[in-house]
Amino acid sequence: MTAVDGLSDVSLIEYRLDGGEWAALDSGGKVTIGDLGSHELEARGTDSRGNVGESVTADAEVSWVTAAVLVNGKPASVLKPGQEFTVAVQGAEPGSDAIVELHSDPVRLGAIAIAASGSGELAARVPTSFAGGGAHEIVVTAVDARGVERIVRVPVTIRAVDAGPAGMASRTQASTGRLRCWRAWRLWCS
Repeated sequence: MTAVDGLSDVSLIEYRLDGGEWAALDSGGKVTIGDLGSHELEARGTDSRGNVGESVTADAEVSWVTAAVLVNGKPASVLKPGQEFTVAVQGAEPGSDAIVELHSDPVRLGAIAIAASGSGELAARVPTSFAGGGAHEIVVTAVDARGVERIVRVPVTIRAVDAGPAGMASRTQASTGRLRCWRAWRLWCS
């Protein structure tokens, strides 16, 4: 929030929320509204001579969009390439769309049509191109009718693909040329 007075410097900007007490605006010029729902924000300025200007009012709507990554209906934070999972969204504007991407390399996984309840789901699969593993994010961008974006980031770890037990070639038996069975992730036999 900013204020301008054509005759003298503005020395103080105050605001109040929903008709409450006036409070001085901090130097960053931002107001934090913590409660969900519709709010009335009112602001006024005071110049260096002590003159208090007329207040201006604005309506503010606060909503929180949440997203969860689920595997078999349960929250999941570790996925592997090729694995199926579900992205569940709540609190979005009914009738809108939410775009779902897998970041660090943005890969679009799909879009969710938000139902009248403000929720929706997308069945997706981790691309096999993420075989190297590591820390990533499922990013959900919900856009309301006014074009306002609400972005939710859900951290996930992609587990690296295991090509087989390390040093497998050194586990051959020189006398027979046969490969021993190795029971680590899978049964490997020749």
